[in-house]
Amino acid sequence: MGIAPIRKKSSGLVPVPGDGSYEWEGYLPIKNLPHEFNPEQGFWATANQNLVTSAYEHTDAIGKEWADPFRGNRINEVLGSGRKFQQQDMMNLQFDYLSTPARSLIPFLRNLKSENPKAEEARQKLVRWNLILDKNSIEAAIYVDWEKRMSAGLVSKAVPDEGKELIRSVPLSKIINWITTAGFVFKNSVQTRDQFLITTLEESISALEKKLGSDLNHWQYGQAAYHHVLIKHPFSNSVDDSTRRKLDAGTLPRGGYGATVGMTSNSDNQQAGASFRMVADLSDWEKTMFTNTPGQSGNPESPYYKNLFAPWANDKHFPVYFSRENVEKSAREKIVLNPDSK
Repeated sequence: MGIAPIRKKSSGLVPVPGDGSYEWEGYLPIKNLPHEFNPEQGFWATANQNLVTSAYEHTDAIGKEWADPFRGNRINEVLGSGRKFQQQDMMNLQFDYLSTPARSLIPFLRNLKSENPKAEEARQKLVRWNLILDKNSIEAAIYVDWEKRMSAGLVSKAVPDEGKELIRSVPLSKIINWITTAGFVFKNSVQTRDQFLITTLEESISALEKKLGSDLNHWQYGQAAYHHVLIKHPFSNSVDDSTRRKLDAGTLPRGGYGATVGMTSNSDNQQAGASFRMVADLSDWEKTMFTNTPGQSGNPESPYYKNLFAPWANDKHFPVYFSRENVEKSAREKIVLNPDSK
């Protein structure tokens, strides 16, 4: 028995002929899939990054695209700290908003200076920042825009004109490597690299002024004008305002972004990320904690239609019981489905 089909030839990520030469040729036995047995560090973590070494021989049976390693690396960093963990620590880790890309990029600003007073104020804030993309953080608001602006600028520099319609973004890990090495994109010039960093920071400040107003103290990252979550119902744009308020969930501020363990996507309105989470105490299943959103009912008239949305958006878990006694004790409503009734 196996679960991973194998192709006769590797097609990578491009179209292939439909002449039969690229059909599946069989299944890879489960024991030959990438695996880890009793890992030495005592845990195993994945956040969609590539965990397969270059020596693995069955590359035709696994994926070709992977997430950047930032989230997985952060999980490994926390779990590998050597300290003992409580259940609450695991719950907190699900909402970890420390940006490891910022840890790599912010140090480049320490010895630079902007002639723009507001950009210089922002630079000084960033070099003192704790690197956490908290929804109330002004530094997070500045950093995220700056990171996006650097990425877009480097893609524009690195991708030839004839490829710009096809390649509009590259992995953030590559962006960081280009900046760190000050290589071909900057013509091997540290000075050119440093000027790019300050110029993009100044552009970010100008853009944030237009977006959030002139007062930097109102630039909190999590807000309706910046990073937030609004879950729109499919009918949202087709109904009146009062019905829309019933159907939609939001808007609420969010922290994090696409490269934090608490993944909340890189768009202003969160478009991806975990809705359901679970942390279980295997010594006592009654202590199991969950998140979910927006609610437990699909009926907009039900009080349970979006009752879980605010706790989820504010990074709060709730208990889910396993024993009949606790389930019945905590139940608010019981629905009986009787197929024999007329």
